[in-house]
Amino acid sequence: MNIPGEQQEPGADASAGAPDRASLNTRGPVHPYWFVFVIRASGMPPWMFGVLCGSTLAAVFLWLYGFFGASAERGNITDLGTALFFASVNAYALSAGAYVIRRTQTAFDQLLPLLDLSPAKAADFRTRLAGGGKLELLLIALGAVTCGLLHNQILGSPATTIYAQDAFNPFAFGTFFGTTLTWFVIMHVASAFVSNARMFARLGRRHTRIDLLNPHELVPFGTVAWLPALGLVGTQMVYPLLSLAGELNLTVMLPGFVFTSVALFFLFLHPTWGLHTRLVSAKQAALEEVNASIRDWQAADAGRDDKFSRISTLQPLLSHRDYLQSVPEWPFSLSTVGRWTLYLIIPPVTWVLAALIEIVVDGMV
Repeated sequence: MNIPGEQQEPGADASAGAPDRASLNTRGPVHPYWFVFVIRASGMPPWMFGVLCGSTLAAVFLWLYGFFGASAERGNITDLGTALFFASVNAYALSAGAYVIRRTQTAFDQLLPLLDLSPAKAADFRTRLAGGGKLELLLIALGAVTCGLLHNQILGSPATTIYAQDAFNPFAFGTFFGTTLTWFVIMHVASAFVSNARMFARLGRRHTRIDLLNPHELVPFGTVAWLPALGLVGTQMVYPLLSLAGELNLTVMLPGFVFTSVALFFLFLHPTWGLHTRLVSAKQAALEEVNASIRDWQAADAGRDDKFSRISTLQPLLSHRDYLQSVPEWPFSLSTVGRWTLYLIIPPVTWVLAALIEIVVDGMV
C-alpha cells in the first residue's frame, strides 16, 4: 500500500521540475558584496572586525565633534550620543551582515539533498548568496547615496555647510558623513538580505522536493527567515544613543527605524511563502488520497459480518491521516518563531529601559 506523503521523485512535481536558468538568476558574473569582501580579506571573524571597526569609527566621529584636542567648540552630550550611534550602528551592521550571509550559505548547504540542482548551479547559487551583478550593486550604491543625501537635506545639514566662509566645519561634516555612511551600509546589508530572501523564495517554489514524512528537513528555510532579524534588530537597539540629552528627534530616528522594521517582516515571510503554498497543496493532496482509501475500505466492507476482523487494515490509514493533519505548513520550528519574536521585542524594551534610566538619572541630578 502506498502511504500518501512519501517523498516525491525528482520531476514528479511540475513546480519542482528541472531548474531553469532565468528562475535562478544565473546570468552574468558575480561580484561579492563589498562588506563581505572586506571582512574576508581582513582574515578576522565578523565579531572581531566589528569591534575594531566600531572603535575606529568612534575615534573618528569623536574627533570630528571636537572631543579630542583643545577645540574651541567641544561637543556636548548630544554630539557624544550621535558619534557613538554612527560608530556602533555601522560596525554592527557590517559584522552582523557578513555573519548572516555566512549562516545563510550554511543553511543552503543543509538543503542540498532536497534540491533539484546540478552541482554547477548549486555552486553558482551559493556564490550569489554573497554577491550580485555589477549593475545591481551599482544601483544599490546610487540608491544608498541618494537616500543619505535626502536625509541630510531633511536634517538641515546639506553639503554646502561643510565648508562655508572659508572654514571647514567638522561638526557639519561629521553629521553629513555619518548619515550618508549609515544609509550606505544599511542599504547594502538590507539589500543583500532581500536578494537572498528572493532567491530562497524561488528555491522553495520550484526546486525543493517535498517529503511530508520528513518535514524537519525543511527547517533551514526557517533559519534563513529569522537570520536577517539578527542583522537588523541590533541596529535598532542603538537608536537611544541619539537621545542621550533627553531630546527624542523623530526626524533623525524614524526613517531608518521604519526602513528596517518593514524589511524585518518581509524577510521573515518572503523566503518561505512559496514553500508554504507547496506544503499546503501537498498536504491537502495527501489527505485527499488517504481519505479516498478510507472510503474504499468502507465501501468494500459495507454489509459484511466480519468487518471488524479487518480493522487492522483501517488503523494505519486513520493513524496516517492524524499524522498528516499535524504536519506543519510552514518550515518553522517553535524555537524559530520564538527567537524571531524575541528579536522584535528587544528594541522597544531597550528604548523603554533607556528612557527609564534617563528619568532616574535626571531625578538624581
